[in-house]
Amino acid sequence: MHYICIVLKFNTMFNKDFYPTPEHVLDQMLFDVDLTGKTILDPSAGSGAILSYVMKHGAKEGLCCENN
Repeated sequence: MHYICIVLKFNTMFNKDFYPTPEHVLDQMLFDVDLTGKTILDPSAGSGAILSYVMKHGAKEGLCCENN
């Protein structure tokens, strides 16, 4: 299991426009998606909530980038 994230600046969580995706929303979004063995890309990862979720639910690899 791999989790690779490139963070260019880490002030995202203090930005007034930062809205992390709650786990119950991810449950609804991905309820019928089989993540087993998949590589998931999150090009605007913020705090990494989505990648943490997919890794916890069977993804093989998580790739992300956060520009803020």
